[in-house]
Amino acid sequence: MKTEHLTKGKKMTIKKSQNKADINADYLTLDGVARLLSISRMTLYKIMNDEESKFPKGFVIVKSDKNRSTKLYKRSEVVHWLENKTPRS
Repeated sequence: MKTEHLTKGKKMTIKKSQNKADINADYLTLDGVARLLSISRMTLYKIMNDEESKFPKGFVIVKSDKNRSTKLYKRSEVVHWLENKTPRS
């Protein structure tokens, strides 16, 4: 799935509403995690980079020479993280 569009020479991430990633699989892509949590990829990046959030680590599937690796995230770990972060009323 292509996640970027070119607009006047600039790369733009697709809108959250256009994210068609599968959220029912046992392992999710970054787009799948963002869709599962109903947040943008940028917000997800902020959560992942916050040491205090203790967001689940992904499994590296493909490594690249440019420090960009493809990761998958275990859906059950993401759901468990969310349930522990969300105060219950």
